[in-house]
Amino acid sequence: MSIGEWIRGPAIGRGSSATVSLAVDHRTGAVFAVKSVADAARAEELRREHSILQDLDSPHVVRCLGLVDCDLFLEHAAGGSLADEIKRLGAGVEEGLIRSRARDVLLGLAHAHAAGVVHCDVKARNVLLAADGRAVLADFGCARRIGISGGKVMGGTPMFMAPEAARGDEQGPAADIWALGCTVVEMATGGGAPWWPRFADPMAAMQHVAVSGEAPQWPRCNTWRTRRTFWAGVSAGTHGSGGRRSSCSGTRSWPPLLATPTILSQLSLGRRSRSCPRRASSTKRCGTTPRRASLPARAQ
Repeated sequence: MSIGEWIRGPAIGRGSSATVSLAVDHRTGAVFAVKSVADAARAEELRREHSILQDLDSPHVVRCLGLVDCDLFLEHAAGGSLADEIKRLGAGVEEGLIRSRARDVLLGLAHAHAAGVVHCDVKARNVLLAADGRAVLADFGCARRIGISGGKVMGGTPMFMAPEAARGDEQGPAADIWALGCTVVEMATGGGAPWWPRFADPMAAMQHVAVSGEAPQWPRCNTWRTRRTFWAGVSAGTHGSGGRRSSCSGTRSWPPLLATPTILSQLSLGRRSRSCPRRASSTKRCGTTPRRASLPARAQ
C-alpha cells in the first residue's frame, strides 16, 4: 500500500513523545494509522522504528506502510488495543481468550527475535487487535537490534521490566518473554498491573525486581479449568535468571499455550530449558465469578 495525499483524523493514542491518529488516504479511502512527532529532533526515533519494522513481516507484528518526515504510517487495527479489551471485559477474560492473545504475541516475538530485534516494551497497551481477531504486536519505539551496542540500554515500562532490564543491563529476547508473562498476569487480573497492589509505585516495583529477581504471582480462580502445564509454561517465562528463562525458540514449556502442532512448527521449538520453576504457592483467589468472554473468529 502506497500513501498518497491523506487526511488526518482523530487521535487514538498518545505517548510521551508521539501521537497516533487515524488517517484516510484521499484517493483510495483506505484507513490507516499515523504516528507523529512534534519536531525534527524526535524524527530520528521514528526513522529508527521505521528501519526496524521494515525488516519484519508477520501477521502478528504491526505492518509499516511508510515514513515521511515526522509521520510514520502504520496498519490500522480496528479492534483497538488489548488493554482496551481487558478494560471492557474486566475480570471476565477467560482462559481461552488469554491463551489466544498470548499465543499471537508469542508468534510476533518469535518472528522479531529471529530477525534480531528485541521489542523491549511488551504489555497489553502495545498489543493491537485486528478486525479478523489477530493480536498484533505494535509500538516498536523502544525496540533495539540484538548485539548492536550504543543507543538505549534501558527501555520499557517499569512494572513489566525483567530483572536484567531493571538493573540497566542489556535487554535481550529473554526480557521480552518476562514481559509477556507479566502481560498474561495483566489479562488474568482484569487489567491490574503485575505488581499491584503490593507495589503501587512503579519505580519501587522495578527496584524490587532488580534486586530480588522475583516474578509477580499468578492469580488463580476456581472457576477456571486451568491446567498446571499452561501456567508452568508461562511461569518459565518469568524465571529470575534471564539465561534460564524460556524463549520463543528454545523451550518446550510453551506447547500448552500454543496448542497446535502447526504453530509449534512455525516456532521451531528446540531444546528444553534447564529449569521450569513451580508456580508460586501464595496465590489470590478471585472473589467473584468472571463473566465468560467469547473468542473472536480468527482468520483461516
